Amino acid sequence: VYCSRFSNKNNDKTSTVRVVGIKFYNQLVNKFWDITLTDVTSGYRGIRYEKLKDIFFTSETNFAIELALRAAKNRLNIVEIPVEMSSRLHGHSQFFRLEKFFMYNINAIIQIFNSYFKHDHLSDYDTLDQSR
Repeated sequence: VYCSRFSNKNNDKTSTVRVVGIKFYNQLVNKFWDITLTDVTSGYRGIRYEKLKDIFFTSETNFAIELALRAAKNRLNIVEIPVEMSSRLHGHSQFFRLEKFFMYNINAIIQIFNSYFKHDHLSDYDTLDQSR
Protein backbone atom coordinates (compact mmCIF):
# COMPACT_ATOMS: atom_id res chain seq x y z
CA VAL A 1 0.00 0.00 0.00
CA TYR A 2 1.37 3.38 -1.02
CA CYS A 3 0.00 6.57 0.52
CA SER A 4 -0.24 9.35 -2.03
CA ARG A 5 -0.27 13.12 -1.67
CA PHE A 6 -1.73 13.35 -5.17
CA SER A 7 -4.51 10.76 -5.35
CA ASN A 8 -6.95 13.30 -3.94
CA LYS A 9 -7.24 17.07 -3.90
CA ASN A 10 -5.42 18.02 -0.73
CA ASN A 11 -3.62 21.19 0.27
CA ASP A 12 -0.11 19.75 0.14
CA LYS A 13 2.39 22.59 0.09
CA THR A 14 5.03 20.81 -1.96
CA SER A 15 7.43 22.94 -4.00
CA THR A 16 7.00 23.08 -7.76
CA VAL A 17 10.45 21.52 -8.31
CA ARG A 18 9.51 18.59 -6.08
CA VAL A 19 6.12 18.08 -7.76
CA VAL A 20 7.80 18.06 -11.19
CA GLY A 21 10.36 15.50 -9.95
CA ILE A 22 7.70 13.26 -8.40
CA LYS A 23 5.61 13.34 -11.56
CA PHE A 24 8.70 12.56 -13.67
CA TYR A 25 9.53 9.47 -11.57
CA ASN A 26 5.88 8.41 -11.52
CA GLN A 27 5.84 8.47 -15.32
CA LEU A 28 9.06 6.45 -15.65
CA VAL A 29 8.12 3.80 -13.09
CA ASN A 30 4.52 3.52 -14.27
CA LYS A 31 5.49 3.24 -17.94
CA PHE A 32 8.23 0.64 -17.45
CA TRP A 33 6.34 -1.50 -14.94
CA ASP A 34 2.76 -0.97 -16.06
CA ILE A 35 1.55 0.26 -12.67
CA THR A 36 -0.39 3.42 -11.76
CA LEU A 37 1.22 5.10 -8.76
CA THR A 38 0.66 8.82 -8.32
CA ASP A 39 3.34 9.28 -5.62
CA VAL A 40 6.17 6.78 -6.10
CA THR A 41 8.41 8.81 -3.75
CA SER A 42 5.97 8.66 -0.84
CA GLY A 43 7.52 7.85 2.49
CA TYR A 44 4.32 6.24 3.74
CA ARG A 45 3.71 2.64 2.73
CA GLY A 46 2.60 -0.66 4.17
CA ILE A 47 3.72 -4.17 3.23
CA ARG A 48 2.37 -7.53 4.30
CA TYR A 49 4.90 -9.29 6.49
CA GLU A 50 4.92 -12.44 4.34
CA LYS A 51 5.83 -10.36 1.24
CA LEU A 52 8.87 -8.66 2.79
CA LYS A 53 11.19 -11.50 1.75
CA ASP A 54 10.31 -10.80 -1.90
CA ILE A 55 11.40 -7.19 -1.82
CA PHE A 56 13.72 -6.73 1.19
CA PHE A 57 16.90 -4.72 0.67
CA THR A 58 18.98 -2.14 2.49
CA SER A 59 19.58 1.31 1.08
CA GLU A 60 20.54 4.77 2.24
CA THR A 61 19.06 6.52 -0.80
CA ASN A 62 16.15 6.18 -3.21
CA PHE A 63 14.35 3.74 -0.91
CA ALA A 64 10.80 4.64 -1.99
CA ILE A 65 11.46 4.25 -5.70
CA GLU A 66 13.46 1.05 -5.20
CA LEU A 67 10.67 -0.46 -3.12
CA ALA A 68 8.09 0.27 -5.84
CA LEU A 69 10.40 -1.25 -8.46
CA ARG A 70 10.91 -4.43 -6.46
CA ALA A 71 7.21 -4.77 -5.69
CA ALA A 72 6.32 -4.35 -9.37
CA LYS A 73 9.10 -6.69 -10.49
CA ASN A 74 7.86 -9.36 -8.08
CA ARG A 75 4.28 -8.80 -9.29
CA LEU A 76 2.98 -7.82 -5.87
CA ASN A 77 -0.43 -6.17 -5.72
CA ILE A 78 0.22 -2.43 -5.37
CA VAL A 79 -2.59 -0.14 -4.25
CA GLU A 80 -2.65 3.50 -3.31
CA ILE A 81 -4.65 5.41 -0.72
CA PRO A 82 -4.90 9.18 -0.28
CA VAL A 83 -3.03 10.80 2.58
CA GLU A 84 -2.56 14.36 3.71
CA MET A 85 1.06 15.08 4.56
CA SER A 86 1.85 17.98 6.83
CA SER A 87 4.66 20.41 6.20
CA ARG A 88 7.95 19.75 7.97
CA LEU A 89 8.01 21.46 11.38
CA HIS A 90 11.73 21.04 12.12
CA GLY A 91 14.89 20.22 10.24
CA HIS A 92 15.33 20.17 6.52
CA SER A 93 15.07 17.89 3.53
CA GLN A 94 17.90 15.54 2.64
CA PHE A 95 18.18 17.61 -0.56
CA PHE A 96 19.11 20.90 1.09
CA ARG A 97 22.62 20.41 -0.34
CA LEU A 98 22.81 20.64 -4.12
CA GLU A 99 25.12 17.62 -4.53
CA LYS A 100 22.65 15.40 -2.62
CA PHE A 101 19.87 16.60 -4.90
CA PHE A 102 21.85 15.72 -8.05
CA MET A 103 23.11 12.36 -6.74
CA TYR A 104 19.59 11.32 -5.73
CA ASN A 105 18.27 12.03 -9.20
CA ILE A 106 21.16 10.36 -11.02
CA ASN A 107 20.86 7.27 -8.83
CA ALA A 108 17.07 7.12 -9.16
CA ILE A 109 17.26 7.17 -12.95
CA ILE A 110 19.97 4.49 -12.92
CA GLN A 111 17.85 2.33 -10.59
CA ILE A 112 14.79 2.62 -12.79
CA PHE A 113 16.65 1.75 -15.99
CA ASN A 114 18.64 -1.06 -14.34
CA SER A 115 15.51 -2.63 -12.93
CA TYR A 116 13.82 -2.54 -16.30
CA PHE A 117 16.68 -3.87 -18.40
CA LYS A 118 18.04 -6.44 -15.95
CA HIS A 119 16.21 -9.73 -15.55
CA ASP A 120 17.78 -10.72 -12.24
CA HIS A 121 17.08 -9.26 -8.81
CA LEU A 122 18.03 -5.67 -8.27
CA SER A 123 21.36 -5.14 -6.55
CA ASP A 124 21.90 -2.72 -3.70
CA TYR A 125 25.04 -1.58 -5.52
CA ASP A 126 23.62 -0.67 -8.93
CA THR A 127 23.94 3.06 -8.36
CA LEU A 128 26.71 5.65 -8.44
CA ASP A 129 26.51 6.28 -4.69
CA GLN A 130 29.80 4.94 -3.35
CA SER A 131 29.24 6.20 0.22
CA ARG A 132 27.71 2.91 1.46
